[in-house]
Amino acid sequence: MVVGPEYAAITGVALGIDQRDWPPAGRGVLALITGFLAAIILTLAFGLAIRWSGETPDGFAHGLRPVADLIGSPDLFSVVVAVLAG
Repeated sequence: MVVGPEYAAITGVALGIDQRDWPPAGRGVLALITGFLAAIILTLAFGLAIRWSGETPDGFAHGLRPVADLIGSPDLFSVVVAVLAG
């Protein structure tokens, strides 16, 4: 997660605040707000498009969330993926 696309903006904000150099900090905050807002809007639009298309998997209507189950009840495969990702 440290090497995500928002890392440079967070670093710019942190360094700008630490060195009292406000333009990089301001650009970093603007980039974070813009990027996260765009991601939220695109995710919402995609979710609404899937819902309106009628192609939502039946399991979702019954409360089945396979990805959330992987997070909520980790097993050996979760550990392997975490180690490889690290």
